[in-house]
Amino acid sequence: MSLRVAVRRSLLILPVLASATTLAFAGSTPAWAQAAKPAAPTAGSAPIMPSAAKPTAPAAAAPAAGAKADDDDGWTCPFPKKVPTIPDGKTAPEADMRKAHEEMQSYVNSGQGFISCVDQLVAQHPDKVTVAKFLQLTSVQDAVVSNMQILAARFNEQLHVYKARTGGAPAPAAPTPAAKPAGK
Repeated sequence: MSLRVAVRRSLLILPVLASATTLAFAGSTPAWAQAAKPAAPTAGSAPIMPSAAKPTAPAAAAPAAGAKADDDDGWTCPFPKKVPTIPDGKTAPEADMRKAHEEMQSYVNSGQGFISCVDQLVAQHPDKVTVAKFLQLTSVQDAVVSNMQILAARFNEQLHVYKARTGGAPAPAAPTPAAKPAGK
């Protein structure tokens, strides 16, 4: 069962559990009620970072290469690489557009690698994943996917501006990250 399917199932039973039993939560708000939302796009071409870019969940706790926290139990996943800068299609030369395309491909690939790594860790260690961790990991995954889609759309928009300005099609479009299938 994938992370998303399990989260959806968990979300269906959480209100029932919360109303039927008395649960002691550490803090004023239950962890499952604190869902991070992806950042909304802003004007300009500044990169959008997900609101959960600095996650504290074990699988995403170490965005640095291979760093591990003491309480991780070996749970590390490489967080997506540096967010690419998107050049302005009105003024950028072809070399900048090609470089941005390569950076976008690298970013999308690293984001998809992060998502599959988290899914794999959760599948291998279901006993170590609490509902709060599960929801947090799903929130981070959703933010990464949203960020990849927003950046790909921005790059493609600037690419269309560039092509309209130059009259050609020298630089390929950024790969559109596919949303995870719900059945996996």
